[in-house]
Amino acid sequence: MASLVYLFQSGGSMTPYLLAGVGYYSGKVTVPSLNIDESESKVGFGGGGGIRFPMGSAALFVEARYINIATSNDPTPYVPIIAGISFGGK
Repeated sequence: MASLVYLFQSGGSMTPYLLAGVGYYSGKVTVPSLNIDESESKVGFGGGGGIRFPMGSAALFVEARYINIATSNDPTPYVPIIAGISFGGK
C-alpha cells in the first residue's frame, strides 16, 4: 500500500500522525479436497493513525489502519496493528 502521511506538530517525545493510502492486493484460496482453487486481485483503500517515537535518525512507531479491499462478492475489510522501526526522514 502506498500511503500519504501527515505528521502533527509535537513538542514532546512522540509525534502522532494520520495516513491514507491505496494498494493492489492479491489473494488465493486452495482447498484440494473440495476442488477449490481461486484467486483474485483487487484495489484496496485505507486510512489510520499512529505514533512515532524519534530516536536520532530512526524512529519507533505503532499504528493501526482500516483497509477495505473491493473483492467481488462483498468488500473485505481488516485492521492491521503494526509496530516497527523507520529509518531516515524527519
